[in-house]
Amino acid sequence: MKRIGFGLTGESTRLLSIRDLIPYVQKAEKCGFESVWMAEDYFYRNAILSLATFALATDKIKLATGIINPYTRDPVLIAMTFANLDEISQKRAIIGLGSSLRLRIYEHHYRKVSNLTAMKECIEIISELLRGKKVTYAGSVFKIENIRLGVKPPRANIPVYIGAMGPKMLQLAGEIADGVLLTAGTTREYVRFAVENIKNGAKRTGRKPEDVDVASFVIFSVSEDPRVAEENIKREIAFLVTLPAMDHVLRASYLLDTENVRTIRRLGQKGEMGKAAEHVSEDLTNSLAVCGRPQECLEKLEELRSSGLKLPIIVPIGKKDNLKMALDLFAK
Repeated sequence: MKRIGFGLTGESTRLLSIRDLIPYVQKAEKCGFESVWMAEDYFYRNAILSLATFALATDKIKLATGIINPYTRDPVLIAMTFANLDEISQKRAIIGLGSSLRLRIYEHHYRKVSNLTAMKECIEIISELLRGKKVTYAGSVFKIENIRLGVKPPRANIPVYIGAMGPKMLQLAGEIADGVLLTAGTTREYVRFAVENIKNGAKRTGRKPEDVDVASFVIFSVSEDPRVAEENIKREIAFLVTLPAMDHVLRASYLLDTENVRTIRRLGQKGEMGKAAEHVSEDLTNSLAVCGRPQECLEKLEELRSSGLKLPIIVPIGKKDNLKMALDLFAK
């Protein structure tokens, strides 16, 4: 079976309780999914608590954050947390780190710092702590003195993935991370853009670019009726398009200056997401998501793989039946 991940973000984390999600994570494990990725945001659930719950209900599937940030959890807390999660899961944890949405971080934490610097320093501190070392670190963002984890971590090398969108963060992932996690709404053109930047970063530190994993959330909607599949994701696509950070994806995909995108953003700024969703065209859904009949969805995933994506992480959108159908598709 080709590599595939299961993403819990957006609708699925809002509409279903953690108890409700456990059987789906167990099903994903049985279907051969290699990992489950749990989003964290002020509007979602706590990713670590959720993954710890899944760890106790599964045996093999890897457990990843997608993503947490180094502001609401500082590097020492992140290292301690993942050492604990790795213990609970018997070495199945994956650290997914990102800067989160800059506006929310500024609004709620007033940390006007370089995301790039914060990410680099955070990973350096985490890496040393997980090796069991006593760490003193004087960075421009984070400063710690004589800190050592009180419990020996099960692994010194828990994989670290950087959630990246712009070229500099993608290059940083190539320099120092085990992998990169691309955003939901990723397109074939953007994957190629990302891979090129990852390669450039890897070369700067003498690494082999192929050693850096390339993963991405993929908005996923499957139905025997392609119109239903498309309708299910229009609101999600509209929301993504309104995010300023999506400029990198839209620009690389030659979609940024289209009339549809301008209209969706204008309506989104007014809070009229229902109307914005009405302007999500077939071209947009085909570019920013994988949707359609079962075989069409599998073919579209292959197109993403051929552009350089190593680990598609499907994010099924829609009702519970859609979630089950999406997982069943990979059991065949």
